[in-house]
Amino acid sequence: MMGCYWYIFIAIGGADPLDPNNYGSPTSIKPSCPGSIKICAIFACDDGFGRPIITQIIIIDIVRALQFGTDQTTVALRS
Repeated sequence: MMGCYWYIFIAIGGADPLDPNNYGSPTSIKPSCPGSIKICAIFACDDGFGRPIITQIIIIDIVRALQFGTDQTTVALRS
């Protein structure tokens, strides 16, 4: 399934948000996740195997989202 989608971060234990294997199935709708200020989902292109391609832009957005506590272009936080 090629294209770009939202991927929900599966935060189990100390799951790494930079590991593409820690994300669920892609969805075209931006999800909302209950909980504290942590990563909810990222918007990324599919690697052809149902996993997100985590680019430098996404890494920067993850850092900014966690630093400022606000959603970024490619990152949704739990709220």
